[in-house]
Amino acid sequence: MFLINQHKVAALVCFTAVACAATLQCSARQPISVSLCSVLLRPADWNNKIVSVSASYYDGSGHGPVLADNRCESKALLMTFAKRSTAQAGLDAAFPIHSLGTFDHETKGVWVGRFHSGADKSREAFLEVQTIENLSVIPIDFSAADATPIFTTLDEIVNHPKKFDHQTAILRSEFITDGEHGSLLLNCTSSDDE
Repeated sequence: MFLINQHKVAALVCFTAVACAATLQCSARQPISVSLCSVLLRPADWNNKIVSVSASYYDGSGHGPVLADNRCESKALLMTFAKRSTAQAGLDAAFPIHSLGTFDHETKGVWVGRFHSGADKSREAFLEVQTIENLSVIPIDFSAADATPIFTTLDEIVNHPKKFDHQTAILRSEFITDGEHGSLLLNCTSSDDE
């Protein structure tokens, strides 16, 4: 009788382990749904937690891709894709072949991943995206936009990126080359007098 019960217990343990692995409910933590603004305002509160944030995606940042929300006063949040995640492939596939990325497409979604607050000072705060939910990639209609150039400074664009999103800006620049390498130098002063 004891041998039969051991087999039943062993079968129950195996069934539970298989069911648990199949649903991922035993090992994966549920993401915490939070606004991007809250994460940016109190990064230490969210350090090393799996979060879910609704935000716009921009791929043209000088530091890499970022997430932003127009309701946030704070700057945008850097992001990377987690190793072995298919999220980046899914995002790339959502853009048409000859797209200019987020320059000609508005990209929004719910970004789920582990938040790193940058508290150790080795790196800025960032979200390590594992999955993207409710992804929306919509072409931008430039015909309705005001293409009148805005005279501004590089500092203004860096400090207020949402204000200049999809706007035509004029910056003073100079191209310098040694014949092999080139550099574009931007003057950080307004050129609206010229």
